[in-house]
Amino acid sequence: MQRVTVLAYSIHNCPLQLADCIGLIAPARLEQVSRFRPADQLRSLCGDLLVRKALENYTPVPPLLLSYTTTEHGKPFLPAFPHFHFNVSHSGDWVLCATASRPVGIDIQQERPFKPALPRRALSDREQMFWNAVPAEKRSSAFFDLWCLKEAYCKATGLGLKKPLDSFSVLLEPVSISDDAYCATLVPFPDPDYHVGLCIEGNDTPEADLRIVTSIK
Repeated sequence: MQRVTVLAYSIHNCPLQLADCIGLIAPARLEQVSRFRPADQLRSLCGDLLVRKALENYTPVPPLLLSYTTTEHGKPFLPAFPHFHFNVSHSGDWVLCATASRPVGIDIQQERPFKPALPRRALSDREQMFWNAVPAEKRSSAFFDLWCLKEAYCKATGLGLKKPLDSFSVLLEPVSISDDAYCATLVPFPDPDYHVGLCIEGNDTPEADLRIVTSIK
């Protein structure tokens, strides 16, 4: 098992604003976030502060100002900490940050109604065959399990949206990926309306150490 730390923070009733992050996050990043919609500003800032909190457990001297560099495909990383691999995801009221010693991806999805065309776009032929065989009352939950696993894999590879979701397959029973270079798992989450997928480079299944964070500053 490859251990992965997952910090989770609920933004419900969180009053965080851009000004609260001055001195914690680099001005260029704050300027970038300022162009987001208010709800996305809050989620992005909370994600950045979760990265800082994760760094506190990784190094005794975290950076004064959090500032990212991105790979050629847009995945953020911290040049000063080349072995600190992290990934952030948010949905609804929750923001998550996963950290590991290898490239890692995490995705959280709030279960909600979706159009019938979405599975046809997001699932491979193999996944659609599996999904079509799922009992009707379990199909929504199964779709979000598949979706968050697929998103986590795309993020772990660093390709993100450049990797078409229907170009690879994941299975649920047991969880596996058609790319042998990565392993994934579903992370049990205390809020039953949410699904969490976790993926890491390598051939050993990730084990999530889920920690609910009550303060991010």
